[in-house]
Amino acid sequence: MQSQLYRNSLESRVIDRAIVLALFLVSAVTLYPLIYLLVISLSAAYEPNRFFYLWPQEPHLGAYRVVLANQQFLRAFFNSILYTTCGSLLSVVLTMATAYPLSIRTFPLRNTFTFIITFTLLFNGGLIPYYFLVKALGMVNTPWAMIVPGSLSAFNVILARIYLQETIPGELRDAARIDGADDLTILARVVVPLSMPVVAVIGLFTAVGIWNSYFPALLFLNDSNLYPVAMLLRDLVIGASQTGGVPPELLHNTSVLAVRAATLVVSILPVLCVYPFLQRYFVRGLLLGALKT
Repeated sequence: MQSQLYRNSLESRVIDRAIVLALFLVSAVTLYPLIYLLVISLSAAYEPNRFFYLWPQEPHLGAYRVVLANQQFLRAFFNSILYTTCGSLLSVVLTMATAYPLSIRTFPLRNTFTFIITFTLLFNGGLIPYYFLVKALGMVNTPWAMIVPGSLSAFNVILARIYLQETIPGELRDAARIDGADDLTILARVVVPLSMPVVAVIGLFTAVGIWNSYFPALLFLNDSNLYPVAMLLRDLVIGASQTGGVPPELLHNTSVLAVRAATLVVSILPVLCVYPFLQRYFVRGLLLGALKT
């Protein structure tokens, strides 16, 4: 009764409206840079002294035609798709394979291995040993340098371990063993299908990280044909490339700023397209991981 009265009170209505207003302001601040970027990419004209844009000035798609005709950008774009896809799949496989035995309470040296993995969150060997290790493995200036070194994250392993430990009952594994399944079969056919929320979280974390990462390419890649799209965006941001690698003869009547904005828009489209399909798993995985810790 008291809760019903509180919901109908003036104080409750004021608080609710204040929360809605605050969320609206946060959403507007978050979305406006994306809207601004899209509007500029569709505008033939641009007024440098004007900050607030909600509609394109002289709308046209010339900037996108220029971007999609740029072979350097397309090559980098497909390189990023390759690196992100392979890196995410490898990360999910290695993370689940590592977290599964650590989630079994009877596994020998379970706490020791957990401590070693956790220790890497606090300390690492440094950049120079990291480079020499990758070089010794023969991955410098190869696509493997973008896929293998960052494929296993200690944070993801701990997240998956907590999820498996608290969500997958030991009786389920015992029942599978009675039916003749070994540990690999249990992992592939029992544990992973029941762990899609945490798999989606790990996959999305890794995919976004690889897609947005340029530092490994800057460190390990010398061949521009192997560059990911993040390297082109880096050049745009620091001003090393004013057109994102677009030859000046392709610009025609399209402004350089519109081409740069269109390059950024096209670069973020894959993440925007994939996230809605993984959102429900992503939210469930985060909530379950937070509640079970």
